[in-house]
Amino acid sequence: MRRWVRLLPLLAAAACSGLDEGEGGVVALEVQFPEVPTLEVGEQVQLSARALNVDGETVDAEILWRASNAALSVDETGLVTGVAQG
Repeated sequence: MRRWVRLLPLLAAAACSGLDEGEGGVVALEVQFPEVPTLEVGEQVQLSARALNVDGETVDAEILWRASNAALSVDETGLVTGVAQG
């Protein structure tokens, strides 16, 4: 039996950055992820993100990754791993 974890909760959390306009010039966060809706336990996918200013240009800002689902883990580079059925 294949055990899958849905990535949508993690991706939704990543897109909700909580950034305030003007904070270090950042007004948006662009998150890129593979078109994989689920992740099997033990599988990995790489996410990437960049902070943008009001002109859509990349701003140097620290991006912290966090998994909102205990069935996933994510490291400081945005590498997501399925760790449990969820």
